[in-house]
Amino acid sequence: MASVQAGTHSFIIKVWLEQTGDLLEPRALRGRITHVPSGATGTFTCLEDIVPFIATYVRELGAQQTWTWRMRQWCRRLVRRLRGNGD
Repeated sequence: MASVQAGTHSFIIKVWLEQTGDLLEPRALRGRITHVPSGATGTFTCLEDIVPFIATYVRELGAQQTWTWRMRQWCRRLVRRLRGNGD
């Protein structure tokens, strides 16, 4: 088995849409994120909520916070695509 490269972090992000009780309402976003090396997990109802989870580990690598804007933009695009309102 190959070892994990030093100075890297891996994450598994599972995202799905659940129907709310009201059929006229849009489906609700749900998700779970796992930090692979530690097994730490978190849940979310908004993709932007994964940013703080990942930021904890990225800060350990000495990265600056400018990457969070790009990640938030990616999250917004993904939500639009999941709901069928894609770019």
